[in-house]
Amino acid sequence: MNLKYQLMQVSPIVCFSLFVFSLGFLSVFLTYFFRKYKPIKFLNGHNEVTGYTFLSVSTFYSLLLGFVVYLIWNQYYTVRLNADMEGGIAKTLYRTIKFYPDKNVSEKLKKHFLVYIDNIVHKNILR
Repeated sequence: MNLKYQLMQVSPIVCFSLFVFSLGFLSVFLTYFFRKYKPIKFLNGHNEVTGYTFLSVSTFYSLLLGFVVYLIWNQYYTVRLNADMEGGIAKTLYRTIKFYPDKNVSEKLKKHFLVYIDNIVHKNILR
């Protein structure tokens, strides 16, 4: 099976915890490694460069995060708008079925239409 598919099946809390703890362990290990094998005087000279590097990485990350939030919110709004429009069309169609001249056919149409709408709602929610 694909690794991406398997990761999608994991609970978000477990995936978040695994991600945070693994990156935390990696950062602690790398800090320990560099402190053990590089002298402190060598590292003190690079504090200015490190500050600018962290600043540029955090700026890029915040910009990227802002774009991601904007795109997700825009997609959410579009999906909500489409769902509202489809719901309005389904309601209008149901009300139109009431005025069909033959009452027996009208009742059958209503019943089949409600089954159809119920299937659409429940099939799309479970996906």
